Amino acid sequence: ADSLIQVIDWKDFQGPHTKELRSVYRKCWTLLEEHYPEIIHQYIIVNVPLRYYVSHSFSSRLITHKPSNKIIFARPGKVTETLLRFISPENLLVEYGGLKRINDDEFSSEHKVFELNLKAHASTHIEIPAPEVGVTIVWDVTVVEWDVTYKEEFIPEDEGSYQVVLQDKEKKGGERLCVRNSYYINEGGMISIFIHNHINKCKKVFYRYKTKPTVPTYLLYKT
Repeated sequence: ADSLIQVIDWKDFQGPHTKELRSVYRKCWTLLEEHYPEIIHQYIIVNVPLRYYVSHSFSSRLITHKPSNKIIFARPGKVTETLLRFISPENLLVEYGGLKRINDDEFSSEHKVFELNLKAHASTHIEIPAPEVGVTIVWDVTVVEWDVTYKEEFIPEDEGSYQVVLQDKEKKGGERLCVRNSYYINEGGMISIFIHNHINKCKKVFYRYKTKPTVPTYLLYKT
């Protein structure tokens, strides 16, 4: 409650402006250390180019009185994993692999977030119950890291009804998979989400969902 984490993103910030960034950052560091000691719990610099990541001289210029463990450098492939060590998924922006969206009118930090561990070369299913008719279910899913098969479908309770495929795709390369989707429930059933991990590394999956009342379209246009 008495300290904060400062995140600096170096994405697309290279070339002639890098020197200016260093200067501004050093001034900010000095100001905070001299006038607000201990207010910064951690500095996290993300999307750091390789040459700066391995440069001890660069990190030493940033440090004045505090040890180097106050600063963490995260390469592009480790941004989400690093930030999740300090920031909860509901408070981490979706562009960094979290669930938070700016000016979000669907979810807030009060909505419960579920976490799954997806084993290497394994699959998992997320089942969202949908027994109530006449409502819309909204969900968020984030898979930390890439190379996954992702599929969403609505499975009705009535065996005589048809299953509805909502999304079916593969995510290769990049850093994460972040999905938000919704579906209007006109018969009881469930939303089934299938995720398969293609690589030899465990991954984390975060998801949340909610049900909201929906006014049928024909009533909106009824005169």
